[in-house]
Amino acid sequence: MATSAAPFGTALEIIRSVTTTTIITDGATNLVTSPSGGAKTVTLPSIANMIASQNLLIFINNASGGGGNITVAAAGSDVIIGQTAVAVATGVTYRHDGRSTWYST
Repeated sequence: MATSAAPFGTALEIIRSVTTTTIITDGATNLVTSPSGGAKTVTLPSIANMIASQNLLIFINNASGGGGNITVAAAGSDVIIGQTAVAVATGVTYRHDGRSTWYST
């Protein structure tokens, strides 16, 4: 059984730090952050994994010291409608439709 996503701000939320190329497979992940370095690429978890974890969204944060844009990609046959780059000192929330499409807000 998949791990359920924990609410933001709790000790149980899953926060991942971004390396040069990061592929997220755990659908219970809540927040992905880039503390430093240059440009990076993040692949979102598959929407199927997000559903199994009862997780509706994931937040990508690019800290002010991020050093470059974060390019966001969808896994497998999933697609993203909206923003696919997260500029330095900003963040983007990605929500899914429960099928195969991510939407940035």
